[in-house]
Amino acid sequence: MEILKNFGKRVIEIRKTKGLSQEQLAKKASLNCNYLEDIESGEVNSSLENIQNIAQGLDVEIYPLFDF
Repeated sequence: MEILKNFGKRVIEIRKTKGLSQEQLAKKASLNCNYLEDIESGEVNSSLENIQNIAQGLDVEIYPLFDF
């Protein structure tokens, strides 16, 4: 689905802007690194709880993750 790809790209953009590696974000978001990789590649439909964890790990509100 296109939204999964767009969401993943947005997570990557914000993560890189924040200067975080996948491993660092995964740790901050309490996610498995492989799972975060799947989210970023658009392979996984993430739960709202995990989206909230990602936003917190990136230190942003949730809505910028959907600004695509």
